[in-house]
Amino acid sequence: MDLFTDVDLTSTLRPVLREGETILAIQDNVGLYDGNEKAAKYMSGNVYLTSHRIVYVDAERPNTNSIGVEIRLIKGREHYAGFVKSSPKITLKFSDSNSNLSPSSNNNPYLSSPSASTLSLQSTLSSTWICTICSYSNKSQNIKCQLCGIKRPENLTPSTPPSSGSFSQHIKTFQDPLDNNVVVEPPADESNNIACPQCTFLNHQDMINCEMCEAKLKNENEVPGNRASGKNKDFVKLAFRNGGSFAFYDKMKQAMDMKVWEKPLESTKSSTDFDPVRGGISGIMRNAEENKKEQDEYLNQAFKDIESLKMITEKMVKLAQSINNKLIKESTESGAYADEITAFKTDLFKLGITKDEAGSTYHQELARELAEFLVNVLDKEDKMMSLTDIYCLFNKARGVALISPSDLHKACSLFERLNLPFRLRKFESGLLVVQPVAHSDDQIAQRILECIRSMGSLSAIELASMEQKSVVLVNEQLQMVEDKGLICRDESIEGIRYYDNLIINYVWKGN
Repeated sequence: MDLFTDVDLTSTLRPVLREGETILAIQDNVGLYDGNEKAAKYMSGNVYLTSHRIVYVDAERPNTNSIGVEIRLIKGREHYAGFVKSSPKITLKFSDSNSNLSPSSNNNPYLSSPSASTLSLQSTLSSTWICTICSYSNKSQNIKCQLCGIKRPENLTPSTPPSSGSFSQHIKTFQDPLDNNVVVEPPADESNNIACPQCTFLNHQDMINCEMCEAKLKNENEVPGNRASGKNKDFVKLAFRNGGSFAFYDKMKQAMDMKVWEKPLESTKSSTDFDPVRGGISGIMRNAEENKKEQDEYLNQAFKDIESLKMITEKMVKLAQSINNKLIKESTESGAYADEITAFKTDLFKLGITKDEAGSTYHQELARELAEFLVNVLDKEDKMMSLTDIYCLFNKARGVALISPSDLHKACSLFERLNLPFRLRKFESGLLVVQPVAHSDDQIAQRILECIRSMGSLSAIELASMEQKSVVLVNEQLQMVEDKGLICRDESIEGIRYYDNLIINYVWKGN
């Protein structure tokens, strides 16, 4: 795992993307293998497949145990569908050698030539010995088992080759242990036990040699997964314990075939270039029509299917940049929608996570993406926004792959579970709002009270206009301040107006 490097994460524990890099697939509960051995530091986490990298974000220690590898360094790939207790795995090869990655691919004399007859295979077994650990049949000249690597016991004598009638049964005896041996995972309550590097038997932590095969046990600083060690394996395995390996493997093949990292970013043409033929009003109109036609072609081509949309992301980003420039110009002319423009400028370049990319982790990744978006919108600790306003603003920023109200509600409900800096709050009236974790009702009450004192009295509509909030949300906040006893209301034909509560602080005579 020497080719893996540490990666930078966002505040929502997602990998920081480079310029021109896009996320293609996400899968949760994935573990890493350093060669054929489990990497102790990377047992379970989320794996992000981007156009340039494969990034592992650890579930327990994301800030210290998150690593990534460049796709351009991968020389080959393999997919194992899994069997019984064995999880599906994807093998990443980092060398050009054709050395086999598993015992079943080369060390097995019966599977090396599938077209050979049974009699020719039997001739290779002139004298064999059976491994006491995995029941694999080895040649007499082999000192160690070709399947599990255990040394041949001294008191074990070679056996005669099996008969032709029991040959199929003989093959089964060493195929089954292979599948079961790959996936032995230590139970949660035996985390202190030491797994044997040869037979994977869980030994007591004080044992020096394996109780089962007497192989030497590794100490803590030799556990696979420590990239500082001198061991250099030419392949790494991804174990998919929650499924999703087939879709991930297909996306990885597409990324390796596309080789986006080899395509240089197109330099934007200077706007100062002047063409005399395109001068005047007619030239300006002609340029505008051509630009509009070109943009329409990009959009039409992009929306044919999701795959083509991913392939021309760079074109879409340039189109987003042009929209961003218009927003900047509008922000200088009018500051009425400063928050909306800020959100657009920050998030317009992200096409947004989709169910096709994230799979079972869609709502979790959507919650993280939403939290990154809200950092720029809810930039104050005492600020909150209704879920309906967030729905409109968030979909407006995404532009494509719009989300449904139910998906937004599920994503917001995961804020607390994912330790994100926002929370979903429900008022007594049923209004749903999103507010920062450090939110304080006392700060909002004090700010509203100062506004009422400065103006003498305010209605809900007037306060909503002053703070650029919806009337429904302002009504809930006024009700909260009134429940604290800081303000009082006056109901008349003209409507409800709120005043400073002078009675609560009044000093009565005789008291």
